[in-house]
Amino acid sequence: MIIIGESIHIISKVVSQAVRDRDPKPIQELAIAQTKAGADYIDLNLGPARKNPEETAQWLVKTVQEVTDLPLSIDTLNHVAMEAGLKICKTRPLLNSASNRTDSKEQMLPLAAKYDCDVVLSVITDTGCPPDVDLRVSSILEAAEQANNLGIPNERIWVDPIILPVSTAGEGQGYVKAALEFIGILPDILPDIKSTVGLSNVSNGTPEETRSS
Repeated sequence: MIIIGESIHIISKVVSQAVRDRDPKPIQELAIAQTKAGADYIDLNLGPARKNPEETAQWLVKTVQEVTDLPLSIDTLNHVAMEAGLKICKTRPLLNSASNRTDSKEQMLPLAAKYDCDVVLSVITDTGCPPDVDLRVSSILEAAEQANNLGIPNERIWVDPIILPVSTAGEGQGYVKAALEFIGILPDILPDIKSTVGLSNVSNGTPEETRSS
């Protein structure tokens, strides 16, 4: 199992304040802790990065690379911030993430090809998350074909089936089961491809006492 440490997330008050203040200490402490804990990648989640996307992404990448040699996972929907971060990574990064959305295929996948990096490719489409296995398969085959056409081989693609919380109204547990079934058939439909999931998503929204610390 490859572990992607996700503690450096702009949704965190500590992280967002550190980014606003350009204070490297809290960011570097999180990066060091995750490195010592055995992470294989350090994820840098910038969110939408609407303000100063290039400078913010590069500051964050440089800040983390000062204290760890682990490869980085650049996590943002802003393609300008994404490219700014990718271009200064010292080791092959992970583009986190692209999807089968039209804008993502047009903006994110070309960046993965340009910077020769691995890419998380989710099943999300222009209409949202496919609710069942067949639609997930259709979505990922379409997105993977586009990636292959750009020169990105299956070996560099990490498929994200999108794990929704079990507490999701109505079909939460069904979504989780569909995602697991989808992961199981991935090797048959896309040989040499990897899969990745946000495990903590499963328990989002459940009572705190039922979640592991």
